[in-house]
Amino acid sequence: MANQKVKTVPLSKDRFREARKIRKMSLTSLSEKPGIERTEKTLRRWIRRGEIPPDLLDAIGKELNVDPKFISGELDRIAEGIEDDPVKLSTLKAQFHAADFPYVYKQKRELKPLQYIIDLLIDNDIPPEELEKLSRTELVKLYLELEKATRAIIFKYFTPHQSSLHNYSIPMPPDDEIIKL
Repeated sequence: MANQKVKTVPLSKDRFREARKIRKMSLTSLSEKPGIERTEKTLRRWIRRGEIPPDLLDAIGKELNVDPKFISGELDRIAEGIEDDPVKLSTLKAQFHAADFPYVYKQKRELKPLQYIIDLLIDNDIPPEELEKLSRTELVKLYLELEKATRAIIFKYFTPHQSSLHNYSIPMPPDDEIIKL
């Protein structure tokens, strides 16, 4: 049976090395971690190619506690699209550090804020259809008030990751998602 073409995404060799370095993890020890399930030789082959299967990138990000977007070099490519001046670009990229991009950022991008609100309504015996009665402005206010109240309680018990580059909240869902309850 012929080898099937595996879907891959970019991998930044330098960013991957940096993420492993801050976690003090060799390729050998990384390959032996549950969830990685690849040999060191296979990992080296993906690194050499500068591309990697998305599921493996995610597993590595989770194991190293680094956002896969950092490891893939996507943040560098975004910076390259923003800044034309090579000196400023180099300065900008030098500010990116693996420790500032924990895996939780990837998890946060996957959150469904509208579903969170619906779950809270159901938990409080309020039919989700009640959301349809709110205007867009009221829905945004509800969301922001819930986030503020929830953060106060969460931060009472837990210390959030402190990053010098990121301090953002869960994005509001687009209008077309709000309409579909």
